[in-house]
Amino acid sequence: MNVREAVHTVERLEKAGVVDSETVKVITHFSHNSAPTAQAVECAEREYGFLAAYDGMVLEI
Repeated sequence: MNVREAVHTVERLEKAGVVDSETVKVITHFSHNSAPTAQAVECAEREYGFLAAYDGMVLEI
């Protein structure tokens, strides 16, 4: 799944009423083949409201 697919999935979940503006959206499992740059990850965070997961990240649910 890439960022475009993640955005599409979030849109479908919003339409279904499962996700809203308060939902924390985290992207993870970046492929070593595509090796996204820090800029690409920051762009995904800024433009789409995703958090990029990292080793040791803890989220309270």
